[in-house]
Amino acid sequence: MVASLVMALTTTFQLDSLEVLMEGHGRQPWRSDLDVSRTLGWFTAIYPVAFHTGQSGHYASLPQVLHPLAHVKQRLRSIPDSGFPYGLLKYLKGRNHSQLTSDKSLTQPTGVVFNYAGRFNQLEASDAFWSPAVLGNGWSHVLSLDEVVQYALSASCDYDGKHGLTLNLEYSTMMYHEGTANTITNLWLDNLQQLIQAALASPLPCRTASDYGLTRLSEPAFDQVVHEILPNLDLSLADLDDLYPCLPIQEGLLLATLNDPAAYMVLLIYELQGPLDIVRLQEAWATTSQQHPILRTQFLLGLPDTPLTNLQLVRKHADARWLVAD
Repeated sequence: MVASLVMALTTTFQLDSLEVLMEGHGRQPWRSDLDVSRTLGWFTAIYPVAFHTGQSGHYASLPQVLHPLAHVKQRLRSIPDSGFPYGLLKYLKGRNHSQLTSDKSLTQPTGVVFNYAGRFNQLEASDAFWSPAVLGNGWSHVLSLDEVVQYALSASCDYDGKHGLTLNLEYSTMMYHEGTANTITNLWLDNLQQLIQAALASPLPCRTASDYGLTRLSEPAFDQVVHEILPNLDLSLADLDDLYPCLPIQEGLLLATLNDPAAYMVLLIYELQGPLDIVRLQEAWATTSQQHPILRTQFLLGLPDTPLTNLQLVRKHADARWLVAD
């Protein structure tokens, strides 16, 4: 939704970059010991994010139409703690941090703000006491002239199972014509539908380096994994369950193994008495490996131009090779 909105705004106003104030709903817990049993409402966080649609990045593993979506996803995931600490900066004034930002930029934000209100599960039940009002397409309202407008454009959306996704755009009539607002909303919806269709039509999962944030891979390095390393292992992106860095002790074991392959070789031989159902044994092993990712893990060694040269690759399915000798 954010990507389609950014595309709509940059197209309408012919921009290469755009700053959007993201409004977090503030309902997610950020501390395990936080007691909100006597708290009403939620802790809203507003923080700016700059999107550069003219330089959406290098995503060789994705169709071109999905590059703006990947760029927006990468930018949002790069924000520490979902932007929650940003609002605290205004309290640092006078503590040698006032140069970071001005009071005006925090207390009097202008421009574009976006808020996703989430899914209202409590409104979807057939016997729910409250239900959302259906206002129909093209509905608009005019605020009082005494209303203080904080943002030039305020975009929001929410979802419920009865009526689906609702997109809303509020704007200042002192700055924008109704026709401009209609253009933005139409492009917003069209872009959203195009992105959904492109993602569904993609033969491979639409993943980028940010989906494996622990690896700290750059996008070109991730493309190398997808297009060079995985094919050499007879794998594709669809076979990849997870990707994460090695622990320090694993790095040490790998180094020792490279110097002496037999250093940490462990071979276990079991002798079972009585009849053996080989098929059930194989099925039991398959079930066990699906429950424990470590049994589906292998190592990728020596990735160039990456902060972590050795990674752990977790397959979605373990293809065990069985040798049955009678």
